[in-house]
Amino acid sequence: MFLGAVPDKYLYNGRNYDYTSGVSVIAGAGISIADKLYYSIDYRGGALFTINGNSSHYFLHTVSSELRYAIAKGFSLAAEPGYLTLKGDYKYHEDVTKNNRSAQFHSWRLYVN
Repeated sequence: MFLGAVPDKYLYNGRNYDYTSGVSVIAGAGISIADKLYYSIDYRGGALFTINGNSSHYFLHTVSSELRYAIAKGFSLAAEPGYLTLKGDYKYHEDVTKNNRSAQFHSWRLYVN
């Protein structure tokens, strides 16, 4: 990753984010059963280093998945749970860890084939 912005609870020149650069990993897998039931899981992770902001580095991990059932052609019922962890290691401030679990339930979603 060439350039990114990461939220920072410690202000830097009145700004609540740091500009970062680093490496990321993306992986995913999915399965389909009888073209009716679908499941997928995705991972995104990264190590980011501050290039402009508070002296720090960050580790980001996200996992999301989707369980979807095709009700009719082009219409599906889906649930999408997810998890995010962002850990900030600061040189001059206390370290910060943010966790977020989410579950989004979409009653109807139109998939265009």
